[in-house]
Amino acid sequence: EEEEEEEELEMEPDAAGLEEFYDGTFSLLEGGLSAAAGQGSLEPQKLCRILEAGDVSPASKVLVALGGEAFVDELLLLSPSAVELLHFSLQTLSRIKEKYDEVRCWHMSVPNLPDVSGPFDVVFLNHLSIFVSSPQNLFRAITDLCRPGARIVVSYPRARCHLAALKERSSGFMLSDLPDTNNLKSTILSLPLEVVNLQDEPDFYIATLKVTGELNAGEAENTWVLTSTEDQSQIPLQIRGEVVHGLGRGRKQLGFPTANLSVEKLPKKAAGLRKGVYYGWAQVIATGIDSKVHEMVMNVGHRPTFNDSDTVILMI
Repeated sequence: EEEEEEEELEMEPDAAGLEEFYDGTFSLLEGGLSAAAGQGSLEPQKLCRILEAGDVSPASKVLVALGGEAFVDELLLLSPSAVELLHFSLQTLSRIKEKYDEVRCWHMSVPNLPDVSGPFDVVFLNHLSIFVSSPQNLFRAITDLCRPGARIVVSYPRARCHLAALKERSSGFMLSDLPDTNNLKSTILSLPLEVVNLQDEPDFYIATLKVTGELNAGEAENTWVLTSTEDQSQIPLQIRGEVVHGLGRGRKQLGFPTANLSVEKLPKKAAGLRKGVYYGWAQVIATGIDSKVHEMVMNVGHRPTFNDSDTVILMI
């Protein structure tokens, strides 16, 4: 019974209801980050402080969660190399996409993240963490999308009492509180993250984290990145593995080269892919051969062309 209850807490909330709630409170949650004075806006200095915490440079690849139009306006003035935006609201995404076609926009719900590309140098989570039941899982998923040295910025532009009042009206969509220093350190204890700075002021909250290493440290030869907490069939999936010798039939009999990867040596998520044919890009790294990135087709399963045994292989 306890396991069933825990699983239920991780279930995705009603996406339409969440979007409706967010659209109804947009001015309260994001209006405080307007660079221009006006109704519903707070000091533009808060927006500047959030962006400064990210330390964005022209070389930065940036991921923004729940950033409004004013936030994206100011971020793009810093000329980052690429920006991807996650949001609950299709209205917000459509406005930003119409204004900035170069920004990749993703409609999201929680607890799962869409298939953003990564790796990122800066992640502005803004107030996304208050909408998830497990902030630790969120930080784990985000860390897996970051380069070592990347910065993750969590912020809320209003007072905690405002957050508490909003939570009462949220119909259960707001699941967590803003962590204080001890809670935040406890949340990231098992992750390659460190708290750079946390300022919990009467009317403003900002915490800056730094990625200190790779999430799968110690498994550098078999790293994988899965950007969703759904099952292992979710893609894109990035894997690295050792090429093992096959029977040489791909080049000789089929007319194109193949590379076999040992399923036993792949990480569990990759080895557990459903049988089928996948497409993507591949690179073979070795001395004296073409190391360019090529389009590829990958077969996970049997080899019916040769009427082989039921042994499952992964062939590129």
